Amino acid sequence: MNGLRRKAVLAVLALQRGEIVSNERLADVVWAGDPPATPLNTVQRHVSHLRRVLGSREAIVAHPPGYRLNTIQVETDVAAAEMLIRQGAQVSDHAHARQLREALALWRGQPVADVAGLPWMEEQAGRLEQLRLRASRALAQTRLALGEHAELLPELEALIKEHAFDEQLHAQLMIALYRSGRQADALATYRHRRDLH
Repeated sequence: MNGLRRKAVLAVLALQRGEIVSNERLADVVWAGDPPATPLNTVQRHVSHLRRVLGSREAIVAHPPGYRLNTIQVETDVAAAEMLIRQGAQVSDHAHARQLREALALWRGQPVADVAGLPWMEEQAGRLEQLRLRASRALAQTRLALGEHAELLPELEALIKEHAFDEQLHAQLMIALYRSGRQADALATYRHRRDLH
């Protein structure tokens, strides 16, 4: 169980990137309202272990009343993905597509799967899934602008299987179908989407 709790401490600090997370908040999230008898000591032990694993005492910095992940020493996939998504909007379509692909490549399976079951982590998994969906939509829009209609179809169809009620994905699929010369399929997609309401 210590392994799960240590991973949870690291996940909380990583997801609250650069922010000070109080010992009380760490205990509340990591033990889901049922903390150990001495939560402060237990959090300190977990942080000490994580510092050794990360190879530096400065990787997690003590800041009363808690801790902060040192973002200079420890880079997270979430931070990298958010930066790539944010920066992508300021460059050409080709560069934007490349950055969005890089951001999406950082997702490997379900977010925070190692600490699933903790309520706050479930919320964060939902937030990260929405970030992935936003990046996927942005990439599809960029690829439509680049004229990659036919190549985009399988990816849009797969995304719609995951997010059957997402209007933006359906609209992108209709555009991609229409521009690929499949007007009847685009119309069928429109009718299917309308019937879902």
